[in-house]
Amino acid sequence: MFSIRKIAIAFALGTCVLADVFNPDPSIFPDWSKTKRFTPVEQTQMDRMGGYDVSPNKKHVVYTHSQWDLSQNKYKRGLRLVNLEDSSSVDLTAFEFGNSDSNPVWINDDIIAFTAVRGSPSTNIFAISVSSKAVTQVTNYTNGISSISYSTAAKKFAFISDVYQGMDMEQSSTERKRRKGLPYHGVVYDQLRIRFWDTWNTDDKSRLFTMPADIVNGVLTKTGDPVNVLEKFSPQYFGLIPDSYDFSPDGKNIVFSSNIPSREQQWKSVGGIYVVPTDGSVAPVRVNNGMDGDASSPVYSPDNKYIAWLQVFNPDNDNDIRKIILYDISNDTHRKVANSFMDSPTSLQFSADCTSLYAEVALQKDVTVLKINLSNDSMTRLTGDGYLTNWSEISNEQILVVLNSFQFPDTMFLVPADGSKKKTQVTHDNDSNLKDLWFSPTESYWFTGALNQSVQALVTYPYGFDSSKKFPVALIIHGGPHSSWYDAWSYRWNINMFANQGYIPVIINFHGGDAYTQPFSNSILMNWGTYPYEDIMKGFDYFLENAEFADKSTTVALGASYGPCAT
Repeated sequence: MFSIRKIAIAFALGTCVLADVFNPDPSIFPDWSKTKRFTPVEQTQMDRMGGYDVSPNKKHVVYTHSQWDLSQNKYKRGLRLVNLEDSSSVDLTAFEFGNSDSNPVWINDDIIAFTAVRGSPSTNIFAISVSSKAVTQVTNYTNGISSISYSTAAKKFAFISDVYQGMDMEQSSTERKRRKGLPYHGVVYDQLRIRFWDTWNTDDKSRLFTMPADIVNGVLTKTGDPVNVLEKFSPQYFGLIPDSYDFSPDGKNIVFSSNIPSREQQWKSVGGIYVVPTDGSVAPVRVNNGMDGDASSPVYSPDNKYIAWLQVFNPDNDNDIRKIILYDISNDTHRKVANSFMDSPTSLQFSADCTSLYAEVALQKDVTVLKINLSNDSMTRLTGDGYLTNWSEISNEQILVVLNSFQFPDTMFLVPADGSKKKTQVTHDNDSNLKDLWFSPTESYWFTGALNQSVQALVTYPYGFDSSKKFPVALIIHGGPHSSWYDAWSYRWNINMFANQGYIPVIINFHGGDAYTQPFSNSILMNWGTYPYEDIMKGFDYFLENAEFADKSTTVALGASYGPCAT
């Protein structure tokens, strides 16, 4: 069987024997007569992995997958079930056109809830039995729902739905249809933000709901009406719009993060961490009082003693460092975890034994997961090269991760929790799609850039590479500028797509990036057009001076967002 893992090992071995990026080892290149180019056509045929969930007994994982059909010009979609013991897989729901199945959530080891339309008035909750494959409809709302989660302790779902002030879900659906049918349209804004990116803020706001549901006669059944648990918050009109949330282990409360409404929110970002009863009986209570700045990724510890989240302490800088906060519920106290760590995590999970926190962190060209010992703040990096998009603890010794890289799209692996970084491939959806195509290994070099500091650059090699020949060079400039370019698969800016057109892609991770410690990121404040430009020019010149296979007379610069500003 064709294996991504084998590709990764081959690339890693190749890297070990390279003199450097400017003198690549010939053994990493294939027989070009037997290797095909990777083109946009092949990219559209990749099987795309969506949201997933691990079964309570940790034996199976279910996930959404989809694939574009060029002949029909539309997507196929379905739910896929994988056995974690032998990596065998089966389509749980039909993989077909028009299928909207997504957001799978295990209720027990046999029943999985998911969201879909399936002929209902809007996106609703359905359930499927793994053993019988029988599908049942749980809700039939006319107002769409999203981001479902289920608490076995509370016997309740939580989900997001957009509603108007003073209206429930069904009333909001009716009101939305009424407004759509009016011969005129207009919105009065008396508070910023008017819109975010290309989405206008409207009168209907995202709210967090809970809904009782239980297994009755073997069937997942709605047992009560939905409750807007944010309804008692004041002022209600602007209200709280949850970003992420987590049930408490006893099912009595939900913790969630939300931007705090204010007249300054267009230029200041202050986030709240709130706790609210799952029955919505009282208003949400903020637990990060006195902490100005954005707040995100709140999670309960499995023993119900702590809540952890990520906290920025500078409301004037969205890109400032995110610190890990550990909140002791019983005595209402906080402490910072690994306070000396100078990189910013983006999400958190507790270990099952509550002794550690898992943190997703960007470290140079990679996004990885760290296991942080809460007793001494020591850290263990669990994944190596590539971009981590999600993970779940399977046991104290093993985690399930979703990784991608320049060489392959999202794929599941099992990884030991000891820091060895050894991967065992679990999903094989794209093995045949990737076979016999050219995917250059990810190489990098360092040079002295602005402020006399070291800066990293990434390079891939073109299709048909021959060190005795010269190839055009594409300088690809990332946006932000407070972001970085990672060793990550992209359906928008796929680096190997450029390499397969005969270019040598060169990427400079200039000052301001978010993966090289906070001082590196903060260095471009009030210097957005100087230090990044200096890095780009020095890094590109360094490459052209040292890569004899680079055609200095044929170069191009391209990018998006901040990229064109720097060209």
